[in-house]
Amino acid sequence: MSQQPQYHPIENLWLISQVIKGSVTQVKDLTKMLKEAEHQPYVLDDTIINRATKQYQEGLEFVPIYREQLSRWQGLKLTDSQAPLVAELQKEVEIMEVLYTDGLAMSKKMAEFTIDKVMGMSDIELALKSLSMKGF
Repeated sequence: MSQQPQYHPIENLWLISQVIKGSVTQVKDLTKMLKEAEHQPYVLDDTIINRATKQYQEGLEFVPIYREQLSRWQGLKLTDSQAPLVAELQKEVEIMEVLYTDGLAMSKKMAEFTIDKVMGMSDIELALKSLSMKGF
């Protein structure tokens, strides 16, 4: 990320809450889609895997920004309704980081075996790859 992040006043807590929760939902959906093809990555093409990898990488870039935003708010005198929401969002960001990290590793692993890669392999390469990958 090349720009300095813009941190928000506590009045934007609800908005940032929606952004964080939406990001968690998105990464869960993306991961579910990839997991369905995890043992058959050859049903996916390079474009899909590259897009997923990019989403995971970009999502990970926001994790420290969200952490810093929530940390700044944690240092304020929060209302009885704000404090639990900030604590909940801190947990969501931890979950988000795990999902993005695991998803990125999965997408990179699957990238070796997309239909584009399989179609480009010689018979010998294909035989060796299939022996090295369980369920291929």
